[in-house]
Amino acid sequence: MTVEAPQLGRAALRAIMARAEPPMYRRPPLADRWDGFLRILRAFFASTDLRTARVLDIGPGHYQFSTLVAAAGGRPIAVERDAALAELGRALGHQVVEKDAFAVTAGDLGGPVDGLFSKYSLRTFEHRTPERARAACDRIDALLAPDGWGWVAPWSGGVTRHTPGHMRSIAGALAERFQERGWEHFQLDEEQARLFHLKGGTPTYDRPLFTKRLRLRRAADPSWSLATLAHSAAFQRGACVVWDGVEVLEPPWSRAELQNAIEVLLGFSRLRGRILNIGPCLYDLEDVCRARGDCTMWSVERDPAMAAARRRSYRVLETDVGGIATEDVGGPVDGLLSMGFTDANGARDVAEVGAACANIDALIVPGGWGLIVLRESPTAADPGLLQHQRRCFGELGWSHHGLPPHQAAKLGLRGHAQRWSVHARGIGDLGVRISGLGAA
Repeated sequence: MTVEAPQLGRAALRAIMARAEPPMYRRPPLADRWDGFLRILRAFFASTDLRTARVLDIGPGHYQFSTLVAAAGGRPIAVERDAALAELGRALGHQVVEKDAFAVTAGDLGGPVDGLFSKYSLRTFEHRTPERARAACDRIDALLAPDGWGWVAPWSGGVTRHTPGHMRSIAGALAERFQERGWEHFQLDEEQARLFHLKGGTPTYDRPLFTKRLRLRRAADPSWSLATLAHSAAFQRGACVVWDGVEVLEPPWSRAELQNAIEVLLGFSRLRGRILNIGPCLYDLEDVCRARGDCTMWSVERDPAMAAARRRSYRVLETDVGGIATEDVGGPVDGLLSMGFTDANGARDVAEVGAACANIDALIVPGGWGLIVLRESPTAADPGLLQHQRRCFGELGWSHHGLPPHQAAKLGLRGHAQRWSVHARGIGDLGVRISGLGAA
């Protein structure tokens, strides 16, 4: 089922949210709430194909997960009992069943679903007896197709009416029944809870997580969903219209702005020969270079899903910065571009930073050029690592240029929580080019 979204702006969407019964949903969430969903996708869904999948989102809140599913080509179906939040989902283009989660049947959804997701919308202790907890598990599991997957993190906090012994019996019955139905039971530790943003303001009895046909993978890497989904209309509609602070996730340039940035900082005359593009996932950089230059380009992409998608049309190396070898691209390249991605956030210590800088420099022929527009989010990396990166590039003969906000704005760079700078090699007139952007 395709759902067309009304053309509602930010003010209209916020007016809908303001009518929500739960106070926490009356305003847009902060970016860290969004990041939790990105990390969940990276940790559990790295090998799960969401394209065309019918995915049930129970208690979608601000529809972060539904937005990501739709952006990945899936067909989310949200179940929401709050009238205002149901209206919000429809305004964002999602199919919404306005009903209590435990009253929903597969018939309400058009048949069993391929996947089911619930983050803190189901409560462990709303079931007053172990028998009711088991029945709730049965109803949830019955919504899945025989080979369907599930991810359920129930909220287990804010309980005062039960004795500790009764709480243990309810939680135990819930876990036991899920496992009987083929689900795995995890107890998340403090670090996992923080990464997935599964820590509420109320102390929890425990941090249970139940999954079916999903395995925990790389919990600390949130890059998969950004790389895979940022171009989609669903992502732009959901993420860039509704949520506060999400500017840090937007592609820094439109295609026109990207052309302007390359012309100002590099000059199209340098787009000749063999060029390596590091971290291309959010941009149309290859297409701009093809259209305005006479070059052969290789792109480096560490995300498997994005690399697979790009490989249909481009030369793609599936690796990270430290894993690139000159033989992978037929020898050293004439030029190297990285527009907004090569920062220190992938490095764990100064040794890794130094090795990455040396490897990047070694990829370029003597007399060749390199241009790295660096996005320095204060939350993305240890400031000490960023400073060490500058020193390492400087020792290799690269220049460093900070971009004050007014100059970054003229280049189309966005993101109020970010600082921008440029590392360059073999572009002797770069300082003049940047000064041409003018003073504040």
